[in-house]
Amino acid sequence: MLVLTRQIDEDVCIGPDIRVRIVSVHGGQVRLGIDAPPEVAISRGELLDAVRQENEAAVRANGASLRGLKHAARLAARTPEAATQTPQGKVYTADPSRASSEAPRPPITGQ
Repeated sequence: MLVLTRQIDEDVCIGPDIRVRIVSVHGGQVRLGIDAPPEVAISRGELLDAVRQENEAAVRANGASLRGLKHAARLAARTPEAATQTPQGKVYTADPSRASSEAPRPPITGQ
């Protein structure tokens, strides 16, 4: 990391197209002015970090879901009668003719 000391109204140039200017300093805050072409995305670092963490969490969650689906597919391939029921009550089987979107019915008991 390059660390520079700048005063108010002094610039730092990044390549030929990007200028970062120190606009003001108040207490522990520094106001920056950034002059860059419109195709250059400029974001605060903490926002990029938060988005990255959310994306990583989504990948982990989807990875767990995909592992569960792969396991169900392997089980269904071994036993055609195997079925997986979702929390919404949909039943998926290895045999499409036996698939149902209705919730399973409770067994009928005699009185």
